[in-house]
Amino acid sequence: MHQATIEGYHLSPQQQRLWALQPRALVYRVQSAVAIAGRLQMHALKEAFARVVGRHEILRTSFRLLPGMDVPLQIVNEEVALDWHEVNIAGCGNAESREARARWMRSERERPFNCEQGRLLHACLLRESPESHVLILTLSALCADTRSAKNFIEEMWRHYAACLNDREVAGEVVQYADFTSWQNDLLKSDEEHAGREYWAAQSAFEVATASVPGRRDDVAAGYAPDVFTFELEASLAARLEEIARRLSAPPPVVLLAGWQSLLWRLTGESEIVVEAAFDGRKFEELRDPVGLFAKHLPLRCRFTEQSTFDDVVRQVGGAHAEAYEWQEFFSWEQRGVGATRGEGKSAAPVFGFEYEELASGECAGLSFAVAEQ
Repeated sequence: MHQATIEGYHLSPQQQRLWALQPRALVYRVQSAVAIAGRLQMHALKEAFARVVGRHEILRTSFRLLPGMDVPLQIVNEEVALDWHEVNIAGCGNAESREARARWMRSERERPFNCEQGRLLHACLLRESPESHVLILTLSALCADTRSAKNFIEEMWRHYAACLNDREVAGEVVQYADFTSWQNDLLKSDEEHAGREYWAAQSAFEVATASVPGRRDDVAAGYAPDVFTFELEASLAARLEEIARRLSAPPPVVLLAGWQSLLWRLTGESEIVVEAAFDGRKFEELRDPVGLFAKHLPLRCRFTEQSTFDDVVRQVGGAHAEAYEWQEFFSWEQRGVGATRGEGKSAAPVFGFEYEELASGECAGLSFAVAEQ
């Protein structure tokens, strides 16, 4: 009897955690809307898109759940069918164009992915006029994070320019499967124990997750996250920058300290644990690849009635710096959280903040900028 052999890779710790939170549903995703101004060469853009997909294996990866397995293998395919479609919304006024863009972004967010076929990237090009387009890119979080979306967009425009000049873009990139193997080996290595000891010490002082008003742990199977967007007033943003300079702390640390202070006031707990987002790209060679490198690490802050906000910022800043240093050694599985369905302690409140400019630039007579993300 002939038996087929399947060559695949184990999930990275980040993918394992995500799978535990959303088995098969794939509700978490990354989305960017790229505004394009100028005379667009459609054939070159589609070719550039295809080249980026061909360059990064994770964008051609399917996730196969085999009999007897609780988590899938990731299998790199030589080719996948590109999910690309175009929509003409020309003739609309400015307000109608904005509404149409928002409508299509919602529609793309709700469109399901097919993890077994490896179609985890959707592209929708809106034509507003001959010289105005919006490209909506939607990627499953199993294969991308926010930095990946920026990398994809910037690389796509390098390929666009190359296509117009009938040339190739030189250089190699780190493939996500190689990162996955390195990360899993690192967590099992007997020689690399200092990082695991750091997180074991953090786990030894685990506290119960605070009960936040309005929180639900009984998430239904049909759950889909929603998105709310608002802008900070200029005066508030300036105040944030001022506090960050005075305390020599990055703005994300100041905001995280504010979030933990709010949770302290809401719950009355003396210790607050928050899962803070880290990009997982501490090493230079991991800055440009596409894949799920970002992770959420638990950070603790202890409060007393005498705590000042300056005290909280300094405490959070120290915890954040230590977690950044040891981030590649963190694993939810080693902290007693089930690898398949998230059994164990409830997840803590989450904080994420992207403090870098969105992708933008000029290329071959075009200008492009991420309008929403």
